[in-house]
Amino acid sequence: MVIYQGCPDRGPSFIFRKVRTRMAKRCEVCNKGPMAGNNVSHAMNKTKRRWLPNLQSVKINDRGTARTARVCTSCLRAKKVTRAI
Repeated sequence: MVIYQGCPDRGPSFIFRKVRTRMAKRCEVCNKGPMAGNNVSHAMNKTKRRWLPNLQSVKINDRGTARTARVCTSCLRAKKVTRAI
């Protein structure tokens, strides 16, 4: 989603800047998120990297209403959420 906000001093038609909303890389059920570590080469060189959880957008039943949630696959396999049809 892109939201355009104008310059507050000179009005909305002067300068437009893009503000992007980012989705969290976090499971809504178990709160599992990214982990940090190192790539280690054969020469033992270390560079930073991140392991991201395997998130899937699924429709779930939330107190009788269907909504979309980002849930990791381990929660889906453990049946911690009920899928909406």
